Parts: sequence; C-alpha cells; structure tokens
Amino acid sequence: MLLDSGDYWKPEEFPLEYVEDLFDGHSEVWLILPEGNGKTTLLGGVALYHCDYTPDAMVPIGASSRDQCQILHDQAAGFVRRSPGFKDRFRVYDGYRRISGLRKNGRIQVIAADDRTGDGVIPTLCLL
Repeated sequence: MLLDSGDYWKPEEFPLEYVEDLFDGHSEVWLILPEGNGKTTLLGGVALYHCDYTPDAMVPIGASSRDQCQILHDQAAGFVRRSPGFKDRFRVYDGYRRISGLRKNGRIQVIAADDRTGDGVIPTLCLL
C-alpha cells in the first residue's frame, strides 16, 4: 500500500501486535497510543484487509463525530487510490463515506455518532 508520500507503507512492529490480537479472534482489542503514532493509517489498512478477505464484511467506523471518522475513511480511500491493483478490488464512494470491497462484497462505512441511526448494523469488525 502506498502512503501519501509515495513510499510503500511498512508498519512498525509494535502496532502489529495489536493486529495479531485482533485477528486471533479476541472480541475486543484496544489500541492506545499517543497522537501521531500511525493509529489511523494502521486501522485504515486493517479495514481494507478485512473487507478484502471476509465474505460480506461490514466494517462500521465510529467516533464521537462523523468528521473524526472521516479521517480514517480518507486514509483508507487514499490507499485505494494510490496503491497498484486496489481500484480493481475496492470502490470509494466519498459522498456516502463508504468503501465497497468488490472481491467479497464487503463494505467500510462511516456511521454517525447519533445512537438513533445505527439500527440494523451487523458488523464483522468495528473500528471505534
């Protein structure tokens, strides 16, 4: 995956421990790091991976505000736009704040912080 700098993304070791716990099937995994340590980039990559390899994946992105969720969406969408071969695997719908996975019929979706608007969401991976 290509970063906005044009370099290929190579995550450091310590966040990969989080990813390992996440994919080991734990129902809840916390990633607590200070600002500027690549959490948004990591979670954007994880969301794309999950959406690409999980049949009918539903990955809601939630935060205290929709604008805050937009940052993670934009990071994942940037990976799709910049990375070779990703446009054949994903389609970005910026206006809907959605990324569709084309191989396995998955979806990454920004969800409003309003508790009255999340009805019917059956996630396969939640990013909050």
